[in-house]
Amino acid sequence: MKDDRPKVCCVVLTWNDRDNLAECLESMAKLTYPNLEIIVSDNGSTDGTVELVKAHYPDVVLLENGRNLFWAGGNNVGIERALDDGADYIMLLNNDIVVDPKMVGALINVGESDPRIGMLGPKIYYYGDDRRLWYAGGEVLLWRGIARHIGIREIDDGQYDEVVTTGYITGCALMVKREVVERIGLVDPVYVAYGEDMDWSYRARLAGY
Repeated sequence: MKDDRPKVCCVVLTWNDRDNLAECLESMAKLTYPNLEIIVSDNGSTDGTVELVKAHYPDVVLLENGRNLFWAGGNNVGIERALDDGADYIMLLNNDIVVDPKMVGALINVGESDPRIGMLGPKIYYYGDDRRLWYAGGEVLLWRGIARHIGIREIDDGQYDEVVTTGYITGCALMVKREVVERIGLVDPVYVAYGEDMDWSYRARLAGY
């Protein structure tokens, strides 16, 4: 029976981080969302990452980039593959995270609730401390040229449990609708490290999302 829920392609970028990737993929195997594809975009790892994926995760789509394309370039390769594979939503995930089994489904429920929503992100906690927040939204101060995480290092007592509009979605766990990518384009590779997610989010906002 064909699943009629939106197709989600999760793009996991990695580079020489075999053990963290393995833990990430193990957690993703427990995701409860039914219409899901996992894509690993490897930036030329030499530590056995490629062999690990091939040997233990045969259902994962593996893209071997051959060299370090950095965050933007490596993710763009995965995004293009996701679009080719018919993704309705694309979720960028860093390889050093452990995901909640219900994360994708929860984000899709919000994304489908309003056509104005272009990008989404979950709350993120420090590894090993499931109550200390690392990200609960983002704030951009253009006049100062800085961006910051909302809620960082706070203990989560439910103070950020509402769905809100936020300044930017961190690229650590960023979900974007297909139509947004088709409208604003890929991540700008001019950024070598940091700022890519803020710029992409800002471009989505300028496009009306």
